[in-house]
Amino acid sequence: MKIRIMGTKDECLVATAYYQGLEKDPNVQRVEVSKPYANRGSDTTFRIYVEVEYKDVILETVNVCEPLPSPYRRRK
Repeated sequence: MKIRIMGTKDECLVATAYYQGLEKDPNVQRVEVSKPYANRGSDTTFRIYVEVEYKDVILETVNVCEPLPSPYRRRK
């Protein structure tokens, strides 16, 4: 999964910490997070690129269309 995140430098740093924390998740195989890049024409907004590779076990669960395990469900 590839994700582009845009926000202030502080928001990008928080997002970086969050996604790097996913490395501890047993269903995540690999996480890569880029350094913050300044958006063109702006000195207040930045972007980071995140790549998350999940293990096959979690992807098989999603492909079957069954509900995800409770830690992965959205709260209502």
